[in-house]
Amino acid sequence: MTSVAFGPDGRILATAVLASLTEHTAAVQAVAFHPDGDTLATGSMDGSVRLWDTATGKARAPLATGFSGVFSLAYSPDGRTLAVVGGDGAGRLLDVTTPPDPDKTIQQICRTFGRDLTEEERAAYLPDGSDASVCA
Repeated sequence: MTSVAFGPDGRILATAVLASLTEHTAAVQAVAFHPDGDTLATGSMDGSVRLWDTATGKARAPLATGFSGVFSLAYSPDGRTLAVVGGDGAGRLLDVTTPPDPDKTIQQICRTFGRDLTEEERAAYLPDGSDASVCA
């Protein structure tokens, strides 16, 4: 593990101790708590950022970053923006106040990762439950 973070109330430390966050396909390199403490963001060497409900440990919709690996995460003080730093040192600001646009996110996943959607991504972005290929 290369990153740890205390929750805003100081009672939770994000590590692999309380719950195993297994949705990433590569090592988690970065963690950050939302200022309200209800959400944990994790960044992985697979290039994805995932948001987790801290009460249940359940994953919310993944966020595509366009990076091949995520090395650092930080929420803005108001919790509306998540700063993401990739392995090449480039940064990106993600708006985390509105759900991601499904079509845009699907295109970004196909382009960035060169693969079709995972089962979890299909559930998040394809409400009809389709199992057809979405990446050309």
